[in-house]
Amino acid sequence: MPRICFVTCERWPAISASDRLAQRALEARGATVQGRAWNQPEADFRGFDAVVLRSNWDYHYDLAGFREWLVRLERGRSQVWNPPELVRWNLSKR
Repeated sequence: MPRICFVTCERWPAISASDRLAQRALEARGATVQGRAWNQPEADFRGFDAVVLRSNWDYHYDLAGFREWLVRLERGRSQVWNPPELVRWNLSKR
């Protein structure tokens, strides 16, 4: 059974209403979906078959911390579905 993580944030830790639609569709196909806040210190993203950035909406309050979190994901060999190099490129809105 695939384990999927929808990345959230401490300000809004629950899976959003719109993402619950995707959650239900995935779970109907046998997956389990959990929400985890990227900036929750004890959050562990290892062991998921997919880590999907969804509602990590407060990253701009701590860009350095968010960049460090992306590096930890890569070092932990997490299966990040949003390519970290593209996410880093997209952090600047200039």
